[in-house]
Amino acid sequence: LAYPKIPGSEHAPLARCVPTIDRVVTVGDEPSAEQPDLAVAISRDAATAWRLWRSGVRYRCGTARRWFSPLFTHRVHGSRRRASRHEVDHALQFAVVVGAQVTQPQFDLKLPTEAFQTAQSWLAERQLERPLLLHPGSRGSCPSWPVQHWIALIDRLRSRGLPLAMTEGPADDAIVRGILESHSDLAVFRGSLLELGALTVAAEALIGASTGPIHLATALGRPTLALHAPWRSCAPERWAPYGAGGFALVAEGPEKRPNRTVAERWLERLEPEKVAATIDQLRSEGGGWIDEPGGVH
Repeated sequence: LAYPKIPGSEHAPLARCVPTIDRVVTVGDEPSAEQPDLAVAISRDAATAWRLWRSGVRYRCGTARRWFSPLFTHRVHGSRRRASRHEVDHALQFAVVVGAQVTQPQFDLKLPTEAFQTAQSWLAERQLERPLLLHPGSRGSCPSWPVQHWIALIDRLRSRGLPLAMTEGPADDAIVRGILESHSDLAVFRGSLLELGALTVAAEALIGASTGPIHLATALGRPTLALHAPWRSCAPERWAPYGAGGFALVAEGPEKRPNRTVAERWLERLEPEKVAATIDQLRSEGGGWIDEPGGVH
């Protein structure tokens, strides 16, 4: 039983799209009903550790760096923030600790037919074919690229005749509204998480902040370009799109994260001209994105 923290169960539908997962148990459900032999808690909250201990799960794997870590029978040592490894590789350490044989990660997602139908209908209604998707919001996980930079990038991409669409997440209203003040005719997709995944499959690529939709697109095998802050907590070493076809551009600045007000100013150093030029570079081979692991920095 893998028991991740799923706030509001919003990501549970995506977990149900993984064929190798037999059942998804969301936060608030009691894992004791499952009677598992092993639980792996990648989240770092005390409530999950306490719930697993109380349920009587025999083997419980979690972090070794919290006051509640003694509640786990197997523990993963090492700091996520100080380690120079990707979050995917960090997560795999939990599997290693409980004895799994770890190979190259495979992201096997089977989205429902209904999600693809919704995405295709949305594109057809707007007469869009293989657009570049822009996802400007980040839901606060990392600072977003400035609104004025997104507006300038859209101007440059439209001057190249590229079809564009924008996607909006639950907490992205402010930045999307700012962009629409200058580009009111830009199509905005506000579908569910699964429908967003289906839309990325039909798109040429996704460009956005370092946030969930970038990783979803990469998991579905789509090209992505993520715009990163320079400090370690948001750096591509941990949060870049994982795998071939995933690329990252990083603003110049300090490794240590400054306060929020100053932090957003550092992303201004990542100029729209550089982002547009990178997109041109990635599209340069026969209209398709260059498939190189390692990304562009």
